[in-house]
Amino acid sequence: MLISSSNNYPESSRVNSSVITESRNKVDSKFIPISVRLGAYIFVASLPWDAIGVVKDFSLTNLTGILFALLYIVFARPNFRNMPDSIVYFLVFFAYSIGHTLMFFSWTPDYIISLFRSSAFTYFQLAVLVLLIYDLTKNKQILKTCVSVYLISYFVSSIIVEFNVMGMRDLWNYSGRISMNNQDLNTTARELAILIVLIFSILDKNGFRFTFKNIMLMVIVVILLINMFNTGSRGGLITLVFGILAVVILNFRLNFVIRYILIIPAFIILIFNSVVSNEVFMRRINDSLYAGDTGNRLELASRGWKMFLEKPIFGWGFDLYSYYTNLKRPNLLGQEVIHNAFLQILLGVGIIGFILFAIGVIRAIKITINNSNNEYGFLPLIILLTNLFGALSLELAKNKIFWIVIVITLNASSFRSKSSLELYSPVNRRK
Repeated sequence: MLISSSNNYPESSRVNSSVITESRNKVDSKFIPISVRLGAYIFVASLPWDAIGVVKDFSLTNLTGILFALLYIVFARPNFRNMPDSIVYFLVFFAYSIGHTLMFFSWTPDYIISLFRSSAFTYFQLAVLVLLIYDLTKNKQILKTCVSVYLISYFVSSIIVEFNVMGMRDLWNYSGRISMNNQDLNTTARELAILIVLIFSILDKNGFRFTFKNIMLMVIVVILLINMFNTGSRGGLITLVFGILAVVILNFRLNFVIRYILIIPAFIILIFNSVVSNEVFMRRINDSLYAGDTGNRLELASRGWKMFLEKPIFGWGFDLYSYYTNLKRPNLLGQEVIHNAFLQILLGVGIIGFILFAIGVIRAIKITINNSNNEYGFLPLIILLTNLFGALSLELAKNKIFWIVIVITLNASSFRSKSSLELYSPVNRRK
């Protein structure tokens, strides 16, 4: 007898729990054609290789994303019922960003080509992908497979870079910093940090036992760590440390104290050794500690904030703000970036757009906290917080992985374990 009395639960709670359980069971049994699954896995596998261009201004993920969307719309029947309100707010944010971009869009003779390069097309893509990924990953098995495919794809890219497969490392060498994506090393490091935090969380859930599966996961962590430090990204290291601390704090268990005493120092030593043995990363750490080098982020933040105050309500537009201020960084080939996703949104669509985004984020955090008694515990919340923390030093408002991670964590937090379903079922409550 799990619950001695049903009086501890209001009638409305029984109904809602029953509906959630019944709805989730139906979703898990929903038939997804193999062609749609393959399209989704191809799209997810392409995400770490986003820098590879298919044609000018058209990345690999644009092509695989369109392929996945077409397969889903033609062969599957999307079901957007019972959608979390956080996703609704994100969709409204996308719609507002699209309308905002079109209002300030320059309708030149080659406007069709320009439109595909604009933020309007980017946010249209994101809206479609968020909806479809949300519907697809309501199936627990597909969600787990998508995460596994993404991890394997990043692991393969890390192997290629680290062991100089086909002698291609020189093509990806950028100021001594090495990565598959030499156009955005910091974003690559952030994504690797999230994957390492994910694996560390799994190891923590498994009790850090020396099983074959755990040993293989530890090997993958080492490879991903080496690749992350090859990028030379300090933001990636800070994101990683934040994620590991979140795992330890949120998943802390008294009966695991001895294991934490042994495992955490070992992991710190591994990170420290990876840092000091990487010449490029040590040079950047020394620049930060002794020369006060922050990659111009403080200066950019100051200029960006002053610029935001000039147009605080509606912003400048995602495609225009970099042209109205002197944000060029001479030490980064004149790249015009603000290096902060939240300030990027304020500059792009002002307070109105930011409020829509902020409400969606707050609701997503609340959902993952409220559902922390599910099969995955605090893991969805940890990954969500790590994903958002990494956005403090990067422009991620138009980044596919940033939004997909949010959607997947929301779905993962909604899966209840078998014991939880039994505990919350109306039958057991009446016992």
